[in-house]
Amino acid sequence: MVSRTTIGARAFAAVLGVLLALAASVATAQSLEATFERNPIHADETVRLVLELRGETQAPSPDLSPLERDFELLGTSTSTQIRIVNGRQSAQTQWLVELAPRRQGTLEAPPIRVGQHVSEARTLEVLPPRPPSGGDGSTPDIFLEVEVDTASPYRDAQVVYVVRLLTAAGIELLDGQLSEPAAADLTVLPLGRGTGYETRRGGRAYRVVERRHALFAARSGVVTLPPTTFDGEVADGGAGSSSISRLFGRGRRVRVRSEPVTLDVRPPPPDLSPWLPARSLRLEERWSAPTDALRAGEPVTRTIVLTAEGTRAEQLPEPGWVDPAGAKTYPDQPLRETGTDGKALIGRVEQQVAVVATTPGEVQLPAIRVRWWDTTADAPREAVLPARTLRVAPATPGAAMPQESAAPTEAVVAAGTAPGGGASPAVSPWQIATAAALLAWLLTVAGWWWSARRAPRLATSVTRSPVPGAGRRRRLADLRRACDAGDARAAHDAVLALAALAWPRHPPRSLGAVARMTTDPALAAALARLDAAVYGVAGDGFDPAALWNAARAGLGGEDPPALDDDDPLPPLRPPAPVHGRRG
Repeated sequence: MVSRTTIGARAFAAVLGVLLALAASVATAQSLEATFERNPIHADETVRLVLELRGETQAPSPDLSPLERDFELLGTSTSTQIRIVNGRQSAQTQWLVELAPRRQGTLEAPPIRVGQHVSEARTLEVLPPRPPSGGDGSTPDIFLEVEVDTASPYRDAQVVYVVRLLTAAGIELLDGQLSEPAAADLTVLPLGRGTGYETRRGGRAYRVVERRHALFAARSGVVTLPPTTFDGEVADGGAGSSSISRLFGRGRRVRVRSEPVTLDVRPPPPDLSPWLPARSLRLEERWSAPTDALRAGEPVTRTIVLTAEGTRAEQLPEPGWVDPAGAKTYPDQPLRETGTDGKALIGRVEQQVAVVATTPGEVQLPAIRVRWWDTTADAPREAVLPARTLRVAPATPGAAMPQESAAPTEAVVAAGTAPGGGASPAVSPWQIATAAALLAWLLTVAGWWWSARRAPRLATSVTRSPVPGAGRRRRLADLRRACDAGDARAAHDAVLALAALAWPRHPPRSLGAVARMTTDPALAAALARLDAAVYGVAGDGFDPAALWNAARAGLGGEDPPALDDDDPLPPLRPPAPVHGRRG
């Protein structure tokens, strides 16, 4: 027979067990755990911190600010799972926080708060960067080089900042992004779209993506550019992993940094105003008619062009002039344009002036002078348009002459009525001269526009998107001409223009994006060869005939979903060329 004491003890133990189970269930249901996916890591790698909260379906966002002391926050993704088993519901929310260590050694992820829950602190061991693999062991698989053409520029003078991303042959980049240079009181402008080529470092072959920027410091003193960073993903090693990585976009995350760059910016030399630093400068003029065969009352257009290397157009002054005795001038609004030759910015300002001689004889035009500072020779310079003498013949009989008054009258006179009530001509000589000057100016602009179309022009910094209304036939003709000439760059641009017409809602911005959007394997193979030819990957060039036949037949169809292809610069991993016999 069981005593009451034994029954009471058993009942107490059962109740205690239920209470402990409930307490454990509550603790499990509402716990926040923090763990690192990998530990230790190397300094050139990133790592994920996994925050896992159980028991809440409407969890607030975690406060990640304590992590910023030892880590750079690269991104966060969130997922929530809700399960119902035997009528019981359980919830789990997970945050994956991508981190880059700021230094080597033992780093700490301090407690993280999510609502009322707080995780425990976690430590991470950060080892030195991975030792180089392959070659002679002197260079890593992926690294950055940065350089400037001068470390002690003048204020407002151009500094060329070059970034090179080097990837060893055999290392496959799946994805990646380069940071842009930036610092306070610094203007940064790209110099072209960047280039791709191959080189060797320490006996190893590397693929290089090079980008150039023009920097302009707005103040003198020390200016420090922080390190340029590359965040990317490379395919894991091992047989067969490359194709799987390419298919699913999975691989090993890498992060590399360059060294910081310090500029010691010098102030302008004293007693030099206005301040115009440049590498070179030209001052030129054109006339719409010979200056020794002019007639009084007939307009002629003078075009003054100021071009400077290593400057922006807004830095250039307007060419100055004064009205000479015996002539009137009618200046037009100056045209400013900034372009690049891939090595430097080139600023250009063009000023057109209609000149109308008022009296026959000789008209003396004074010299035009522009003072500037030669940053290459580190010396002052002066560009000069020398004084010019215009020889003016008498006006054609019956031609109207401009008035010689110092300033136009402010009186408003009704058409057909002269002051004092007398009749006046319907059109005054001043109006005729103005109309003639305007007509001559329009003819000059038309002639300039026509000659500009025929002559090679400086590439401007404005990017123009393909215009779908331009027509597929015209774009096909552009591609045919590029293929006939074997011009890979022109073929590249023509294919992108055709693709913009084929998929107007989501126009691709790279040949790789076009290859992913098309269902034609022949076109994808031709695009791979073209991309390799444009960006310097080893290969025997693209196949113009195959590209023409595939693009003519394959660029079209329904608009696919948008792709993440926002980078207008050359791809960091051009596709490998597809070899085959040319047609």
